[in-house]
Amino acid sequence: MAEKRQGNDKTDLQCEARRWATTRSNELLTLLGLEDLNLILKERRLRWYGHVERSSGAIKTALDIQVTGSRGKGIPRMTWKQVTERDRKDWKLSTTDPHDRNTWRSGVRSAMRAASQLPGRGSTDVDVAPVPAR
Repeated sequence: MAEKRQGNDKTDLQCEARRWATTRSNELLTLLGLEDLNLILKERRLRWYGHVERSSGAIKTALDIQVTGSRGKGIPRMTWKQVTERDRKDWKLSTTDPHDRNTWRSGVRSAMRAASQLPGRGSTDVDVAPVPAR
């Protein structure tokens, strides 16, 4: 009579680790109920951009300062201002005025909700096949 093999804890953990290693990051985010980190960073950056644009103090002065001198070789890194302009264009906030706080905040929030509903983002349903027992 063939004996039924009992699962080994180490083997079970290795199978589980193998399963997670082949799962896409957006599927993991969905399973864990988390948003995409890039979307969260973009939202926070745009919210801070609105704050900077509305301010009249040192942070506004620092944003508009022109640095003199020569750059290094290669393609220069994007500045914070260039990144926020790209984010505004990506989320179609180019026409929204950051000086109107309520309009800016609602625009950023609605753009975040729309971006998180895109296919391949955190809110999509993912069917994960069960791990076959050994």
